[in-house]
Amino acid sequence: MFIIFDNRSWILVILLAAIWGIFFWLDTKKKYDEKAVAIMTILRNVLYIFAGVFVIVVFLLLLLGAKGKLSAGLMQTLSKVPYMTWDGNWGNGRGFTWSVTWKMVTEFSPIRFLFGVGPDGYARYGYEFYQDVIRAKWGDNVLTNAHNEWMNMVVDGGITGAVAYAGIFLSMMIRCVKKSDKIPWVICVAACIASYMCHNLFCYQQVLCTPFIIMLIAFAERGFRSVDKTV
Repeated sequence: MFIIFDNRSWILVILLAAIWGIFFWLDTKKKYDEKAVAIMTILRNVLYIFAGVFVIVVFLLLLLGAKGKLSAGLMQTLSKVPYMTWDGNWGNGRGFTWSVTWKMVTEFSPIRFLFGVGPDGYARYGYEFYQDVIRAKWGDNVLTNAHNEWMNMVVDGGITGAVAYAGIFLSMMIRCVKKSDKIPWVICVAACIASYMCHNLFCYQQVLCTPFIIMLIAFAERGFRSVDKTV
């Protein structure tokens, strides 16, 4: 996240463009051999591991910092990095909103935890039971959702609905990866699904993104069926 605020971030763009250029040149010149493929596979796996470790470390730092479990020196260092200190103002107020949402979910009755408060019911439920807390932060502005599609789905549809909804995206992403050897372009759909799911950790369903990801999923499904018919 600190990359966004660093004026040297253009270096990363150039580096990624150079890597893409190398792979494009290898592909056009048919320079791939078993050794090259093995090296690229290793590099890919190292990148995946690095990305996974990075996400886990950032999450743990935020969690431990919010609970006051980090040393004063480390907290002072993290305070200099945007988004690395958790409080109510984190992420333009998402720290507060997510905390309230978490409180809602943990105080649900068993039936609400399983099935939620109903579609688009976040604001109605929130202002019915947590109005004083929400208005103390947002005043007359209406908090309509959790600003995190997956947390919002837990409130609206319960854990059952959230798992089922997320399963649509995850199952299609896995299918796209598995079938990309026969239909190469569906790997792009898998990448779009992954991007959408990550983006909507900080956002919610909107007309400018959700319908398009659903259409891409439909295109991929059409591609799968077309291939299955020709086999």
